[in-house]
Amino acid sequence: MRQPITAVLAGVAVAVVGAIILGEYPMVGLTPLLAAPFFGVAVAEATATVGRHTDRFLLVAVALVTQAGLVWANWISTGHRLDMAPATAWAGVVLGSLVAPLWLKSAGRRGGRNRDDGARALDD
Repeated sequence: MRQPITAVLAGVAVAVVGAIILGEYPMVGLTPLLAAPFFGVAVAEATATVGRHTDRFLLVAVALVTQAGLVWANWISTGHRLDMAPATAWAGVVLGSLVAPLWLKSAGRRGGRNRDDGARALDD
């Protein structure tokens, strides 16, 4: 169980840094709707890089970590007043938390080769 926990911690690290950076910008207009999917992709990609297998635990975890990171970015952006966050900021939270597990799920189809596969290719 160590590897999924490490994968989630990698996603948390990306979400923390991303929330601090994204929170410095005003989350108004189309900004959150454009930034949130990229935020989710970054968190999912960090999780996929460390985790070898995609299971339900990782899919749920990456969605929750993305959601928490985007809410934190909104909190920073609004001067620690979430009640001042516009509707598009909240829509961005939902969008990011939907994109992240979809991206993570597709990571298994895109790659994630085993180290032995590369060694066999060199031997051929």
